[in-house]
Amino acid sequence: GRFRGMQDQKISSSKLQNYLDEAVAAALKARALLLNYYGDLSQVEDKGKEGLVSEADLESEKLIISHLSEKFPKISFLAEEDSFKKQSEGHGESTPLAQDQWIVDPLDGTTNYIHQFPIFCISIGLQINNEIQVAVIDVPMLGRTYTAIKGGGAFCNGQPVKVSQSTELKDCLLATGFRSSDKELFADQL
Repeated sequence: GRFRGMQDQKISSSKLQNYLDEAVAAALKARALLLNYYGDLSQVEDKGKEGLVSEADLESEKLIISHLSEKFPKISFLAEEDSFKKQSEGHGESTPLAQDQWIVDPLDGTTNYIHQFPIFCISIGLQINNEIQVAVIDVPMLGRTYTAIKGGGAFCNGQPVKVSQSTELKDCLLATGFRSSDKELFADQL
């Protein structure tokens, strides 16, 4: 198959770094776009149980897919906004069944974004050999880009980050999100 070359050999660290660099570049392009739309949306649609979708989601996804498919035309996409899955045809397939694929959430936190609550992000991962190898989360309003390569630690704006050493719940800061559109699921979450 067309993915065999990647599956049959260990991916070099320089190749993974190249994937990461391009994912960061795509995320930063999407950041600029989302900041431009922030507070100035003209079109917002309800996508049922999945929440809200805006033109910012759709344009961000289109931009990310365009950037990454130009750099890596053989890698497919699993992207959140179905209407842009066809965008990637001819640049790999948009299918959740492919082993090697970019996984993209072009605007994670759409509800926050639409309500101008400044906590939202762009999430991009690269799955190779059924494992996430590269990850980028960009938080536009905080100016922070979190990155990781499998086995290489996690970073924020190039500085290493570590998990908390707290062992007691009372010493921790917790945050969560709820899917309130499904009443049964919402009750379970609470």
